[in-house]
Amino acid sequence: MKNTLEQLSGEFIKILGGLELNGCCNFMAKNGIEVSYCKYDYTTGFSDGLTKVVLNGKHGFIDETGREIIPCKYDAVSPFYEGLAVVRLNGKYGYIDTTGREVTPLKYNWIGKFSEGLAVVQLNGKYGKIDTTGREAIPCKYDNIFGFRNGFAPVELNRKFGLINCQGVEAFPPIFSDIYVTDSVIIAVLGCKFGLLNYNGDYILPCEYDDINLCNDIIIAKKSSISYEFNLDGELINILDD
Repeated sequence: MKNTLEQLSGEFIKILGGLELNGCCNFMAKNGIEVSYCKYDYTTGFSDGLTKVVLNGKHGFIDETGREIIPCKYDAVSPFYEGLAVVRLNGKYGYIDTTGREVTPLKYNWIGKFSEGLAVVQLNGKYGKIDTTGREAIPCKYDNIFGFRNGFAPVELNRKFGLINCQGVEAFPPIFSDIYVTDSVIIAVLGCKFGLLNYNGDYILPCEYDDINLCNDIIIAKKSSISYEFNLDGELINILDD
């Protein structure tokens, strides 16, 4: 016969701030008092004052007193971050706030984390971005959307690349073979030729070079066997013959 200590050690399992007891979970409040009943199958730690709970395979949230704030009705949920959590129901994703209000309709095939106030979403194979109010700041029309840098994000459409700003406006339409965002300038590729753009949408260097590299504030552009050095305004400062 197992002794009492062995039985207890097998029955009490801590799970990320929750406590599993004989297959169901009681939640322990910050003051150490057990505040929820032996009702939930699983709990996690707190995030934005709420903790995820699972009951009969469905996910919801309770607060620090054990009160169920968001019913266990979702197939999956993420922890809250800055007042929002991703939820999934019947294969569709959306965001809810800490009151349980669905900030976005649960219609997306995939949904990402917020960055610079926007989150990538996928709908019917196309990507866009939503803001924290659930508004589609960037319509779901692109084949891919990448992360923002300096207020701009590369987008892909029909195997061509462009740039959008945080308002969803196409600063550079998707006409380039590739595009790279740096802290100071934008490297654009048209066909097999490299060029340079500034953040005002103007060409610093046309797309006619075999390669372009940045070295601090110096642009090194190569054409045939000759390397040209420019400043960030596109002014020629040196020519190097290989």
